[in-house]
Amino acid sequence: MEQATINFSAIFPPQIKPEYQGHITGLRIRILDGRGTFYVELKIGENTYCPPHYAKWTSAHVNLSGGPRDLSFDLPSNLGQIQTLNWVLTGTEGDYVVVDRVELTATVPYPDTSGRAFLWSYAMLLANWDPGSGLTRDHAYYAANQFDNVSASGVQAAAAAMAWRLGFISQDSATEIVSKTTQALLALPRDGDDCGRSRLWPHFVDHGHIITGTEWSSIDTVIAAVALIEAREALGLGTTEVEQVLKDVRWNTLTLTDGHISHGYWFTTPCQIIEPGGEGGWRDFGTESWVVNLGYAAATGKVAEFDHTPPTFNGGGFIDELAWLLVPRPDRDRWGTQWITYSQQAADCQLAYYRCQEAEAAGCCRGDHQCQDPDAGEGCSCCRDHPCYGPPGLFGLTPVEVPDLSALSPADKRTYREFGVCGEHSCMDGTDSWGHAVIVPHYAGVIASLRPTRAISLWNWIETKGLFTPLNNPESLMFVDEPACGQIVWNARKGSWELGLQTLGWGRLLVGDNHPLYQAMWANDVLRQGYLVMRYAHRVFLPTVMKQ
Repeated sequence: MEQATINFSAIFPPQIKPEYQGHITGLRIRILDGRGTFYVELKIGENTYCPPHYAKWTSAHVNLSGGPRDLSFDLPSNLGQIQTLNWVLTGTEGDYVVVDRVELTATVPYPDTSGRAFLWSYAMLLANWDPGSGLTRDHAYYAANQFDNVSASGVQAAAAAMAWRLGFISQDSATEIVSKTTQALLALPRDGDDCGRSRLWPHFVDHGHIITGTEWSSIDTVIAAVALIEAREALGLGTTEVEQVLKDVRWNTLTLTDGHISHGYWFTTPCQIIEPGGEGGWRDFGTESWVVNLGYAAATGKVAEFDHTPPTFNGGGFIDELAWLLVPRPDRDRWGTQWITYSQQAADCQLAYYRCQEAEAAGCCRGDHQCQDPDAGEGCSCCRDHPCYGPPGLFGLTPVEVPDLSALSPADKRTYREFGVCGEHSCMDGTDSWGHAVIVPHYAGVIASLRPTRAISLWNWIETKGLFTPLNNPESLMFVDEPACGQIVWNARKGSWELGLQTLGWGRLLVGDNHPLYQAMWANDVLRQGYLVMRYAHRVFLPTVMKQ
């Protein structure tokens, strides 16, 4: 297991420029009750008194005589790396302490909400990157190389280009991150004879090897490759090797009988191609399917079948916007989908989900609040007036890990749920499973450029509640005491995919028309031609250079 530390003198990864670094300046402890002598120590090593594991700082000793106490300590500025926080009680037999809350106070230099949202999200994403392997772990609680995420690794590279453009890291740092990520991904195995030789990257790897029971994935391959190509193009690095990854995919082995592209192959014995309608399979409307078609078009100049009739399967928010974090949203694609109009409508329905009057006014609901599609799942509701979410304007339903893992049964290993407003066939807001509705904050980042006022308002709320800080991120949350709205349960997982989405989303707002990934797409011959195939019908795919 990793012996992780926090540098109290510079809490963000070292690639973040000094002028944007945060510093831990104080410690607060809420004690509910206790008796005896209490003190706190911060240590460089594990919980042992053997050298070199020594206390770098020890607080004043406080005498407890029963009842609550709020303790506050100023910390020196030169603590550096800290691994362990201990609280110690000394006294006589029967003395005790009940600690309710421990808080570190940080001083950070960036005052703007959207700037903080990007910087802190990016810093947490970057902290999940391993400079040794070049890969990004699936979430912060895994050790490096234990469970690495291929698509999140690609997004890590794209986020580095964005952070460089915004001035938070240097070009040298961005180049190092992108180069090491490229080297790591190109070194990964791609499926062989046992899986149809489709030449896909895996979704998850452990020390560079595909994890059993996961998949060789077309969506992860395309996301990672497109993100890498754009990051390298933006930084002036060569893109040929990564372009070849898209060209090497054996697209014919992934084309199903109905003309759609498969998600890939399950890594089982024998390998099983992933069919639409099965677990992990899809062909429905949404930008996941669209971006896979973009990879196919970039590699071959062709397109596969694509369900171009909205909405998405379950109204999951990031599925509506994923592709446009990497490439410009077309006004109309080759199938006639008006993406600018659709994105606005999808955002409206998300924003209004917990406010039914607003949802009906936006055309998201019928009078009975049921999904508009006649085949919608039983009991599917496209809005739910909520006393804790409606008044402050909270929103966001998109696939993510559940807020309260302890609420799952021991036999239920599905911690990741497909939250979404009402889609084509189903929806999920958490009430059917736990009796409490859910908010997924990273969706606010995803649509920050579409709805900046509402996104910033939600972000200010989660900061005020102490959920989003320089070191904490709420992956999902729910109130469990409606209508009092006083007790929040939240998941602090720091998933790299989710952090990547909110980082690129807030970055899209901040860079405006100076978007490094969009500019890189137009500058790259392979991606530009694939995008034009997707954007317009009846385009002829021609090589860039015509030789005599």
